[in-house]
Amino acid sequence: MVEPLRIAEGVADKIPGLAIIAGFLDVAAPQTQPISRYLASSWQKLSTAVRDNGVKKHPHIEQWRAALRRAGVPLKKCPPSIQKVD
Repeated sequence: MVEPLRIAEGVADKIPGLAIIAGFLDVAAPQTQPISRYLASSWQKLSTAVRDNGVKKHPHIEQWRAALRRAGVPLKKCPPSIQKVD
């Protein structure tokens, strides 16, 4: 049985506009070619942009960093995992 996704009370107050989309997808081996192509293409674009401009300057990653800062997360101690994209 799959456990329901639970978000701690008050999280949405600390990160206005937070949207959580949850689902199941085997990203390592998607079962359909369109999804596989989309994921590969998106990852390549993100990886290239990060390599060219730096991980902290990418606008989507900076949005995560800004939201975490507003929530009081110490980014040096707890950097978002997306920063490991390069």
